[in-house]
Amino acid sequence: MIRLALLVPLALLVARTALAYPGGPQIHVTDLVPACAGCHSSVGTDQLATLPPDMASRQTVEAKHYAQISSGAGSYRDLSEADRQALLAAVKAVDAASKVTIDAPAAVRRGETITVTVRARGGSGPVVGLALVDNGQRFQARPITADGW
Repeated sequence: MIRLALLVPLALLVARTALAYPGGPQIHVTDLVPACAGCHSSVGTDQLATLPPDMASRQTVEAKHYAQISSGAGSYRDLSEADRQALLAAVKAVDAASKVTIDAPAAVRRGETITVTVRARGGSGPVVGLALVDNGQRFQARPITADGW
């Protein structure tokens, strides 16, 4: 009985901790692990309408990745200026060559079977990962299976 009394508070502590996104900010309102959205950038602020404007502007590809490479921030500090510019040109070429398209009906009836075709092309090789979500807002989207797909 004493063991049970000691284990219950420990189990509740562990369960409460497991429910949180580890170290993540409160902007994540999703049941999809937003780990990728935390590091990757957006091509524009239209995907970031739920964020304050100053935060949204820091999440764009120009501010988040291109600026870090150009300025030599973080792990890019050991690269020479010429190497950083060459890397930046290569990254921009990969980004320009990457493409995702989705073909789906604009509207469907409840219970109707449909086909959704997603094509992804990586700029420098195979696509590593892709997730179908219910809307285009980063940190807010849910996997389409959350809505019954």
